[in-house]
Amino acid sequence: MTEPPVCRSSAAALERKQLFPGFLLTPFIDDLALQVLAELPPSLRRPLPLALSDWPRKLNGFAQSLEFLVARGLNRSFDDLVEQLATVTARPQLRAMMRGWVESLPLLETVPPARIGTARRLDSSEKLRSLARTWRNCLGSFTEDIDAGSCAVYLWDDADSSAACLARRHGRLGWFLDDVKGPRNADLDQDQVEVIATAFARIGVPRNSIASTIENIIWRC
Repeated sequence: MTEPPVCRSSAAALERKQLFPGFLLTPFIDDLALQVLAELPPSLRRPLPLALSDWPRKLNGFAQSLEFLVARGLNRSFDDLVEQLATVTARPQLRAMMRGWVESLPLLETVPPARIGTARRLDSSEKLRSLARTWRNCLGSFTEDIDAGSCAVYLWDDADSSAACLARRHGRLGWFLDDVKGPRNADLDQDQVEVIATAFARIGVPRNSIASTIENIIWRC
């Protein structure tokens, strides 16, 4: 006999509750929440959602952010971070813990390399403003930030479609790929964006979503 839809739905809900204790914390569970819970280490699936409001959005990519901190030079292992996070009972505790880890990261000594994949860094303000006029976008507005050492603009040379790549420094966290656009700020084909993001990630400049997850917890929770 075919199981009624209501029974199937109830059975699925029960299975989710058994797999993810955090599922009990919200009246409505969506795909993002399930994804976040699945990516979190099991020991964090209850304490972290309990500590944060709107936890699916704030914890999206959290495990990857922990891996980044370890790779960036934090003198702790991933398992050590998880063990400490499992003791979290409130938002201020989580915020202080994350801030302490970020503040212990080594200071950066260099900007990203002059060439990344087929992209070349545009250090000349004159060349940047010239490209901005040709592409009819706002690249020229980044000259002061480039002079201050807080951002870098790259021109990705591609036979089919060139792109402007904006990398920004996020304090001690390091450099991140903030945006990739074509002429007139046109969106690029997603496959090309993935190729560019992969090239930047290989030399230690990941997408800014990694930094955003950490910064949201430290300064916006």
